[in-house]
Amino acid sequence: MSNDQRSTPPPIAFHEGAHAVMAFHFGTARVVELRLTPNDAQRGGVCVFGSTAPDPRHAVLIELAGHAAEELLSGRPPAQRSGRDDARAFRHALAAAGTVPAARALVLDLRAEAVRILGRSDRWPAVSAIASALHTRGRLDGGEAHRIALVAIRRK
Repeated sequence: MSNDQRSTPPPIAFHEGAHAVMAFHFGTARVVELRLTPNDAQRGGVCVFGSTAPDPRHAVLIELAGHAAEELLSGRPPAQRSGRDDARAFRHALAAAGTVPAARALVLDLRAEAVRILGRSDRWPAVSAIASALHTRGRLDGGEAHRIALVAIRRK
C-alpha cells in the first residue's frame, strides 16, 4: 500500500462523516460515536446516535447523507447502497408523508437535497475533515467529530 493510499480516506469514512455533519447541520440528533469496522464487510462503518431528529424530514436527510457523500466523491450515485440507511430513511419518510407512494416521493426529493446541503462550501470541508480523522483513528466520539467539523468550517 502506498503512502497516498494510507492517507486518502476510503469512501466509507466520508459516508459516516456525512451522517454526522448532517446531524450537526440540523442540531437535532446527538452523535455518540463514529467508527470504521474494516472486518465487518456488511457495514464497514457506523455512526451511532444517542437521539434521533424529531423532524422526520431531518431524520430522512441524516440517513441519506452517507450516500450523498459517496455521490459527491464520485460524481454519480453509489452503485451499491446500504439497505440499512435506505430502510431507516424510508421509515422516517413514511412517518412524515403518511402513505407509501408519498414516502417514496419524499425520499427521492430529499436525496437531491442531501447532496445539495453536503456539497455546500461550508459543509463539505467538515465531511472531509471528519473522514480524514476517522480514517486515521478508526473511531471518533461525537464531541471530537463536532469539534473537527467546527474547525474545518471556520478554516473555510
